[in-house]
Amino acid sequence: MYQDLAHPALAESEGRPRPTSLSRTSALIAVLTALTLIAGLGRDLSLVSAFGIGSSTDAFLIAMIVPTVLASLAATGVLNTVIVPVYARLLAIDRAAADSFASKVLFLGAGLLVALALLAFPAAEWIVKAQAPGLGPQTTALTVTLLRITFPMIAFVGFAALTGGLLNAHGRFGLPAIGRLLSNIVAWAAVLILGPTHDLVLITWAILAASTLQLAVQIPAVRQLIRYRLSRPVLTNDIWAATKLAGPVLAGLVLGEAAQWVIRALASTLGPGGITALTYALRIFVVPVTIFCASLAQPLLPRLSRELVAHQPAGQTLTMAARTTFFLTLPVSMIMIVASVDMSTLLFSFRAVSADAIHQVAGPLAALGPSVPAAGLNWMLISAIYAAQQTRWALASWLVYTFVLVLTAVGLVRWFGLVGLALATLSGSIAQGIVLQLAAKRHIPGYGWESVARALFSPLVGSLAMLAMLLAVYVLVGPLTPQTRLGALIRLTAVTGTSLCIYVLISRKLCPAEVQTLETILAKFVFPFGPKQHVPADLIEDLASAHVSK
Repeated sequence: MYQDLAHPALAESEGRPRPTSLSRTSALIAVLTALTLIAGLGRDLSLVSAFGIGSSTDAFLIAMIVPTVLASLAATGVLNTVIVPVYARLLAIDRAAADSFASKVLFLGAGLLVALALLAFPAAEWIVKAQAPGLGPQTTALTVTLLRITFPMIAFVGFAALTGGLLNAHGRFGLPAIGRLLSNIVAWAAVLILGPTHDLVLITWAILAASTLQLAVQIPAVRQLIRYRLSRPVLTNDIWAATKLAGPVLAGLVLGEAAQWVIRALASTLGPGGITALTYALRIFVVPVTIFCASLAQPLLPRLSRELVAHQPAGQTLTMAARTTFFLTLPVSMIMIVASVDMSTLLFSFRAVSADAIHQVAGPLAALGPSVPAAGLNWMLISAIYAAQQTRWALASWLVYTFVLVLTAVGLVRWFGLVGLALATLSGSIAQGIVLQLAAKRHIPGYGWESVARALFSPLVGSLAMLAMLLAVYVLVGPLTPQTRLGALIRLTAVTGTSLCIYVLISRKLCPAEVQTLETILAKFVFPFGPKQHVPADLIEDLASAHVSK
């Protein structure tokens, strides 16, 4: 059944997923994701330069977060995590059944998203009061106005995520990422042009228009690859199986988002700018997690689905993904812990932003540093759990995450403010990771506690040496540089450059396969005009063979 998948022409002619290289796919997604996040961060920084960190940005961020969360719950979370494994398996077995499944999913998904957007509109005021009870009356009224403008994003962003998941099953990972990139670039341009007007309503309308690009870019590929047709949405066996899987997934994601809802509600009680400071700290935290971990997890989900069906070594694949995750995220974690003040100074030093507001971002940013590798590993593990269709374990992990996070947040916010909320996020991630590790040990053949220990050991040794170098360089360079944006740039350059060199030198001995693969990927995608380098045919297979030979 699977032999013909090794021949690209045959697989493509039958509409089956092309055999993509996980290293090349992950690197491409990482580059596009990095550009997308940079554009999104540029949009946010342009907004901060115009409005500062205060009530106006609190209102704007709530108006952006709520529809994105609802779209994620309906599409990115439930539909994609359930549908992609089922659709990928059908593509490998029966194209006609896959086409029928995709048709029903597309029309059911579109109806669900439109209905959700329409139902949310009259509930805007209640949603704002529940999400941010600490906002003042004027800020609440502004938030309601902006939220009613952004509610159509539920349909646009959600349907784009749904079609993007189906394209991923065909091995087309670039278009969804390109759509998000174009959307953020246009939104950034809109903020730059309209920011001087200080008209948040007009800016919000422009960002709503930009969000449609995510879907528009994917439509030609959807029409070419997915043979959808208008049909009555009958509950076939495949649809019913996906629906049963969707229940635990939806419940789990609702629990996870409820925890974040509580975090934002507590942040709103810490005064004007509390939501903005915590949100921007979380967005900086999300950058490395998304670039490194999501870029690997996105092609990992359909790959593990096929390996589990074919009884191939899925445990080896997951172990190498976890090791690569630690190798990439641990040094970022160390930099965030040590250099959070300079990072915040470099990003948020505007006339409209006070020094206190900058430190308001730096505190939770440092506390979020240890969460980077924890969140990265959880992303790999939850992809494996969804690939194995063990959604009840995912639900259990979200239940534990929510309980621990909320309990910790309520206890710490009184003493540590925003830093306490960030530490609560770390505690929730660790608790969730323990549950996911138990699930992966049980349902992914060849994976266990010793797997994550082996994956963690070498990157951790290199990262601790890097941390020592970070602190040493800060002691030497810190007193010699001014406490300005330029000084922050000088310190960050000196500290990160020196410490990363130490990390790479140590990793050449401890993680040679990861270093070699990273260098070849950088040579291919970051320095395409330099000497030609061999990019590994498959990142996971190359890493596995390197460790076996060692």
